[in-house]
Amino acid sequence: AIARFEDVFAFVAIAVLLYTLELGGPVLAKHRAGGSLWHPHHIAERYGLLLIITLGETRH
Repeated sequence: AIARFEDVFAFVAIAVLLYTLELGGPVLAKHRAGGSLWHPHHIAERYGLLLIITLGETRH
């Protein structure tokens, strides 16, 4: 693990904030650019890998 959080509430709050930023970025970029600049398969792979990393980090 990169960091250990003894306070579960702080960990969840930070995780929710970071996931909101990560998942909201493409939505904001698409809205501002007037269309998608990315290929759908790239976005699907990116979030699939993010899920794998998250599951790996939660294993004790």
